[in-house]
Amino acid sequence: MSSIADKGTMVPTNDEWGGIDKNIEPVVRALNALDIPTSGSCEGHSDHGYPSPWISIRSKNDSHKDYEALRTRVSAFLDEFYAHRDVPPDIKISILDGHRGFSLHAASKKFIAYRTMFNERAVARGAGYAISDNVIDENEQASRRNSIPLMQSEFRAFGAFLISKAP
Repeated sequence: MSSIADKGTMVPTNDEWGGIDKNIEPVVRALNALDIPTSGSCEGHSDHGYPSPWISIRSKNDSHKDYEALRTRVSAFLDEFYAHRDVPPDIKISILDGHRGFSLHAASKKFIAYRTMFNERAVARGAGYAISDNVIDENEQASRRNSIPLMQSEFRAFGAFLISKAP
């Protein structure tokens, strides 16, 4: 493994979603420096997208064996990170398994609910239905403006923890 200073600077400035948001970039760099490949991320936004920060992790060759090894490593990092931290469940970072990898995210229930709604809307669009993109009302936006900075702070703390684990 390379050090954060050596390898962290090699993290691409773009991912499959078009770019790495500044509030999630330190964690993305730390994961990549620890040879945990990321494929997408978002810092969370109050007016669109997922209701929390997230980072997608996928093995470089999409093998199940590599996926399991990555998931085990990341899970161990999270277990150690939370061994002496007491945070609300809607702020705590957790793993969500996906089709070709897994993601780290906070606000589990809201994240999963939004993902379900997003997928249902994508299916409806694919079937030819006209679906509006404006699905986040003013109350939800206000809620996100309060909660997202707390989640971003938790991700920054996790990033600092990961940096401390780098050789």
